[in-house]
Amino acid sequence: KKPGVQDLAASIDEANASFILTWTYQATEAHQFVVFRSADNAPWQRVATLPSSQLSYTDSNLYQVEEGFAYRVQVLFENGASSGLSNRVELRLKP
Repeated sequence: KKPGVQDLAASIDEANASFILTWTYQATEAHQFVVFRSADNAPWQRVATLPSSQLSYTDSNLYQVEEGFAYRVQVLFENGASSGLSNRVELRLKP
């Protein structure tokens, strides 16, 4: 089984209505990271595909969002294989 991301964490930038995700990845064979988002237990949707050198993602301009979001990250490898999904983090802007 291919290794996945570890320690997915999230913080809120209220001034910019943004959610900031960070994670660690110890192995060297990652090709890309894929960020998935779900609102109110809806199906997971891919919201970003990032280069393997990027260990963070900012989901911006969430001013009109009333519900919270959950996020998970997956590793994609050169050969097309993928890791399992990371731990789930949830965020909600304060009303």
